[in-house]
Amino acid sequence: MSYDPKVPGEFERSRAYNLQWLGLPAALLWLGFEILLASGLVGDAARDFVYLPAIFAAGSLVWPLGSLSDSDEFIQRQHLVAASWGMAISGLIAFVYVFPSLHRFLPEIDATLSFAVVAVTFNAALVTSRLRAG
Repeated sequence: MSYDPKVPGEFERSRAYNLQWLGLPAALLWLGFEILLASGLVGDAARDFVYLPAIFAAGSLVWPLGSLSDSDEFIQRQHLVAASWGMAISGLIAFVYVFPSLHRFLPEIDATLSFAVVAVTFNAALVTSRLRAG
C-alpha cells in the first residue's frame, strides 16, 4: 500500500473527532440566543454575540460533509445517523411552512432559529450515537 499524504493520520483524525464534541454546546448556546432574541428578552446588542456559537455549530454541520471520505466506517455511520436526524427535523420544519393551517399551533420560526434547531438535533444525535458506541 503506497503512502498518500492527503489521507489524515491518527493524530488528525482523533483531533477532528474530539473537536466535534464542541458542536452540541455551541448549538445549544446558539439556539438559546435565538430564542431570547425572538422573544425580545434581550436587546439587539446581543445579536453581535450570536455569531460566535453559530460559527462552531455551523462548522460541526459542515465538517462531516467535507471529511466523510477521509473517515472510517465507524465515524461515517455516526455522521450519517446524525445527518438523517437533522434532515428529518428540516423536513418537519418545511412541513410547517407548506401547510399554513399549522401556523396557529406552532409559533413562527424564522430561518436562523430553524438552522439552530437543525444544528441542535444533528449534534444531539451525534452525541447520542457516540455515547452508545462507547
